[in-house]
Amino acid sequence: WWTKSAPPNVVHIKSVQHLVDEMVRAERLAGAGERLVIMDVFAPWCAACKALYPKLMKLMEERPDVLLLTVNFDENKTVVKAMGVKVLPYFMFYRGKEGKLQEFSASNKRFHLIQEAIERHSTDRCFLDSTDEEPVLAEFPTVVPAKGISGSLDEPAGRAAGKAVGQPQPVA
Repeated sequence: WWTKSAPPNVVHIKSVQHLVDEMVRAERLAGAGERLVIMDVFAPWCAACKALYPKLMKLMEERPDVLLLTVNFDENKTVVKAMGVKVLPYFMFYRGKEGKLQEFSASNKRFHLIQEAIERHSTDRCFLDSTDEEPVLAEFPTVVPAKGISGSLDEPAGRAAGKAVGQPQPVA
């Protein structure tokens, strides 16, 4: 179910490096960290995750301004452990320089929490540039973005170069 087609603003994360690169790409494309990024931690065996998935994909179709990074628990235990996730499905909301804004677990009954968080955290903001080099994700301070992180809102990472979307690419 999780391998079915998804809107272009949904990226299936494959590694810590891929996660960091996508967070940086989202910040650069939106300009000064204006794009809201949601990390969804799920597992293929999780019934609540499977039930929520169609609603989540529909919501992402309606909100192309929001980036959803899906993290498969079984394939990314290092990421999930470092993030402190203890229940599935689990959602974390990030926005540029503000970092992590909110996190919680939600099921079909609590889907409204996801919608409300998107509305709350999608408001216009102005950011001042910082000269301090800060890690993209505090949980992974030593992982730096790969060289050449770029793309466009209409072209997910890798597609412009003819590479498989959502796959980590070797760094030259």
